Amino acid sequence: MIFWLRASQFTYLTISSKSALRRSLDVVKDETDKQATLHLTLAQQLRTELEVTCADFQSKQLNHKKTYLASIEKQCKTKQLQEQHVDKAREKYEQDCMKINSYTAQSSLVQGKDLEKIQLKLDRAKQTVQSNEREFANFTRAFESTAQRWEQDWKAFCDGCQDLEEARIDFMKDNMWSYTNLVSTVCVADDEVCFTFCFIQSYLNMSPVLRTYPCITRTDGNRA
Repeated sequence: MIFWLRASQFTYLTISSKSALRRSLDVVKDETDKQATLHLTLAQQLRTELEVTCADFQSKQLNHKKTYLASIEKQCKTKQLQEQHVDKAREKYEQDCMKINSYTAQSSLVQGKDLEKIQLKLDRAKQTVQSNEREFANFTRAFESTAQRWEQDWKAFCDGCQDLEEARIDFMKDNMWSYTNLVSTVCVADDEVCFTFCFIQSYLNMSPVLRTYPCITRTDGNRA
């Protein structure tokens, strides 16, 4: 009889323990599956709501640079080349002016054949200075037109860059808030799962079973 009671006690405790453990493991499995689903959903949201939008915004910035900067750089090289032509034309024009002034001054100091030679040089210099003056004026007008167009395009490009930078700052703020909200939501869910894991530990606590067993089986000496 004693052996039967002990066997019954062992069987009862074993069944109770297995039942509690089974329920606990089932809860752990379900909560882990739920947690995995939440993390998978988070990864998908980060990709669709943040990564894709970041790639689109970066593409927009690169397209702005590619569209406008190449043209502006080409205009800048043209402007620099034309500026060099203007400098050379100015030097030639100024040299001709100096020659004319020099020949004019010399003509007042000589006579005869020397005067004729100087006068011939003076006439040639006047013809040359007219050609160089026209060339200098043409180069100057072309340079001014290119410089003005370049300044306008450069200003428009800089204004566009400033707009993009302001948009980038706002975009990063919004994305960081979105990222924070998405991750915090999952963190809250993780905390709830962890709390559930802690809560189900009570199913594995056999102290109440051991306390109630004597009342159920009447092995406490008060058996009727």
